[in-house]
Amino acid sequence: MVATHSSLLMRALRYGLAAACLVGVVIWLTDWGALWLALRAARPAYLIGCVAIYFVGIWLSCLKWRSLLYAQGVRARLRQLIRWYLIGGFAGSFLPSDIGGDLGRGYLAARMFDDKAAVWSSIVAERITGLAGMAALASLAMLLAPQLLGWPMWLPLLLLGGGAVGGAVGLAALRSPRLLAVLPAPLRRVADVLRTILERYRQHPWTIAYCLLISIIYHSLTAYSLWLILLALDPQTPPQAALVSPLVGLIGLLPLTPGGLGVREGALAVLLTRSGVAAGPAVAAALVSRALLTLTALSGLPALIGEPWPRLVKRRKA
Repeated sequence: MVATHSSLLMRALRYGLAAACLVGVVIWLTDWGALWLALRAARPAYLIGCVAIYFVGIWLSCLKWRSLLYAQGVRARLRQLIRWYLIGGFAGSFLPSDIGGDLGRGYLAARMFDDKAAVWSSIVAERITGLAGMAALASLAMLLAPQLLGWPMWLPLLLLGGGAVGGAVGLAALRSPRLLAVLPAPLRRVADVLRTILERYRQHPWTIAYCLLISIIYHSLTAYSLWLILLALDPQTPPQAALVSPLVGLIGLLPLTPGGLGVREGALAVLLTRSGVAAGPAVAAALVSRALLTLTALSGLPALIGEPWPRLVKRRKA
C-alpha cells in the first residue's frame, strides 16, 4: 500500500512538473498576443509535410528493427512491425511512462516469437543506435553553437570532449569485470544488459552500421519537420534554426515528465529564441510540435483495437 501511494505521488509530481513547464513556456517566454498572432498566421500546408515525415520515420524505425531481428535469426514482416510500432507510439504518448512504447511493442512481439531475448535485445539496440544518431547530429549542432546559439567556443568543445571520454570509459568498463565490480548495483545491471546486447551483435557490424545510417536519416528528417513547423509560422525562418532539434531530443530524454512533456517544449522554445527566432513563433512552434506529436500518435489507436488479442491469449495458454 505504501508503494502504491508512493507511485501515485511520484506520478502526480511528474504531471505537475510537466504542467508547470508548459505554463512557464507560455508565460515567461512570450506574451499571449504574440503567441496568438503566430498561431493565427500559421500555414497548415507545411504541417501536412510534418505528418508525412512522422509516418516515414515509423517506417524507417521498423526497417531498423527488422534488420536487428534478422541478425538474430528472427524473421518478421515489416507490416507487422509497423503495426506494433504504432501501438507503442500511442502507448508512449498517453501512458505515464517514458518507456511505455518500447514495453508495449516488446510485449506484443515477444508473444509472437519464440526467442524472447532476441526481441528485447533488438528493441534496446534499436534505441541505442537511435540515440547514437541523435548524438551525432547534436554534435554537429554544438560545433555550430557559437554562431547559432551564442555559446562560448569552449563550451561545445568541453561537452564533446567529455562525451567522448565518457563513451570510451563506458566501453572499457563493459569489457572489464574489475571495473564492473566497483559500480553500484543499478549501474551494474544496466552494464550487464548492454554487454549482452554487444555480444549478440558483435558478429553483425554491418547491421549496426546500417542502423546508424538510418538513425541519422531519421533525425535529419525530424530536424526538417521542425523547419516546416517554423516555416508554417514564419516564412522568414532560417534553416539553421532547425539544428536545435537533436539538442532538444537529447534534453527530452531526461526522465522528468511523461514523454518529456513540458521539458521538450521549454527546451525547444529557449533554444529557438537563442537561435534568432522571435519569441512568439518559438513558443508557437513548441506547442504545435507537441500537438502534432499527440495527434499523429493517435494513429496507433486503430492498430491497438485491431490487434488480435484473443490469439495472443491462446498462445500464452498453450
